[in-house]
Amino acid sequence: MDYIEEHRAEVDEVHRQIEERNARGNPPEVQAKLDAIHAKYAPIWAARRRAFGLEDGGEADPFILV
Repeated sequence: MDYIEEHRAEVDEVHRQIEERNARGNPPEVQAKLDAIHAKYAPIWAARRRAFGLEDGGEADPFILV
């Protein structure tokens, strides 16, 4: 915490740069890969949600194997 306070301007500038990069989102080639992964696994994730009764916002974690 002391470092942050002692270097506030530098820390704020790096934070601003990170936020700008995050706001731009993923490059198209990375987003395409993410979209393909989502399309591939969406049916599996849906089946696990159904198996754990999570369609209605249940509390169980569908990614824990029991």
